[in-house]
Parts: sequence; structure tokens; C-alpha cells
Amino acid sequence: MLITDLPFPITIVAPDGWAEFFERDLDAQSWNSVAIRKYSRIGFVVADAGGSVWDLVSLSPREKLSFFDRLRFQPRRIPTDVKVQEVDGPALDAFRESLRKALLADSDCMTQFCSKEKILSVISGANSVQSLSQQLHKMRVI
Repeated sequence: MLITDLPFPITIVAPDGWAEFFERDLDAQSWNSVAIRKYSRIGFVVADAGGSVWDLVSLSPREKLSFFDRLRFQPRRIPTDVKVQEVDGPALDAFRESLRKALLADSDCMTQFCSKEKILSVISGANSVQSLSQQLHKMRVI
């Protein structure tokens, strides 16, 4: 399934500490070459507005990358197909685990406005994927 087929807003959480809240499908359709290469390798998890959690299957540019796209001098946004598959098991547990991994690997991106302890307590206390995503967005963690 493509990421654009999911109910928005969505939250993307990567194991390297990157997490982002996307309100529209247009925002999730284009990626730069550096992100395509990196997240194709390490993956990420997507939580949608319906309460489902999805694993990345592939990031595929819709067009062939040019020589200049591959350079890191000024990467441009490239239309990309993001394919995902639903995780096995409880969605909330999978989302909590991915957030904890991202928080441990975080280089102060997620903890700019809140302490790790506060974020971890919100993660542990959430009762649904949607409420957890919304709370973290309000706290400006994602």
C-alpha cells in the first residue's frame, strides 16, 4: 500500500531519532535523494489517523535520479512512491517501541521543548495511537 492511501494526518518515526507529523498527503510524496537513500536502508514506522501502524517496505523515486540529484550540494525534492505494510501485533505497542528507539537515538530533535522523562511518560500513558500522536504533536515533539 502507498503512504498516500493512508488516512491523514500521519506520524513517521525513524530509528535514528527523526519523527515528523504530516497533515497532508502532498507533504509525504516527495523526498530528497539523501533521505531516500538513508531511510531505504534504516526504515521507519508510520502511524495513521485510523490507529494503524505501518512499516516501510520501499522508497522509490518516480523518475530516474540525475547525476545532480545524487550530489549532496543542493538536494531537491523528488516525487517518491512510499510503500508500507501493516505491522503484525498490537499497533499501539509497535508505535510505542518505535518512539522509544527514536528517543534513545535522538540528537535533541525530539527533546527541544520537553524532557525525555516527560515524553516517555506520555508514551507509556497513551491509550491509542491517535491520541499518542496528537499529544506528541501538541508538545512539539514531532
